[in-house]
Amino acid sequence: LRLYLNGDYNALNRFISLFSVIVRSDTDAQLDWPFSHRVTLSLVDQAPIENDRLDIVRTFIPNPSSSCFQRPNIDMNFGYG
Repeated sequence: LRLYLNGDYNALNRFISLFSVIVRSDTDAQLDWPFSHRVTLSLVDQAPIENDRLDIVRTFIPNPSSSCFQRPNIDMNFGYG
């Protein structure tokens, strides 16, 4: 995951940006490509009062034609988020 606390691109200075990123590994040849498993990301609100907490949970299924989810041929693919 890549996290930009001040946002990135269109979200700059307005939102937190969170990206799922696939990085190259020595074991890539043993995996099935493109990456197609469902991904769930959770941001857990740690407000001191439980009733004030607002967790954020998002799930996505990768698009197999997106370059973000192909086997990396450089150190890191472009992030999805």
